[in-house]
Amino acid sequence: MSHPGFITKKIQIRFADCDPFGHLNNARYFDYFMNAREDHLRENLDFSIPAWMEETGFAWVVKEHRIQYLRPVKANEWVWISSAIIYQTETDNIVEFGIWDEQHKKLKCMMWSNFQYIDMKSMRPARYQAEVLKKFMPLVVEDSMPAYEGRFMEMQKKFRR
Repeated sequence: MSHPGFITKKIQIRFADCDPFGHLNNARYFDYFMNAREDHLRENLDFSIPAWMEETGFAWVVKEHRIQYLRPVKANEWVWISSAIIYQTETDNIVEFGIWDEQHKKLKCMMWSNFQYIDMKSMRPARYQAEVLKKFMPLVVEDSMPAYEGRFMEMQKKFRR
């Protein structure tokens, strides 16, 4: 995770977001990941998704999520959430998310989200503008589309239980 495209943020898991066992509810992982990504972009790249949508009429929608739960994330636990554009095409990108323990050594959850770039007026896929490519292409982690399973196995081996 030494690539400059990986951005991290330390957060505390809220009790209200957990199930009766004290584990983060599986549906809430998505909220934590999406909120962290929005924070990552705003705080590290001076990029606001709502402002971009308002200014340009373009936005991202989710096409697909793939998630692997490795260890429980518990109420009131401090964790690191990482995100990076793992791969990008002319019209969409895949963002890799991770939740890490407080020491940032053990991977607890990994998710890939495929985001489609769209024209909000037509609600159809759109190609990225030069400004978007200039800002984000240097941060893309992989040159070619990796296989999710292979990437997951690599991360699991690197950050063993």
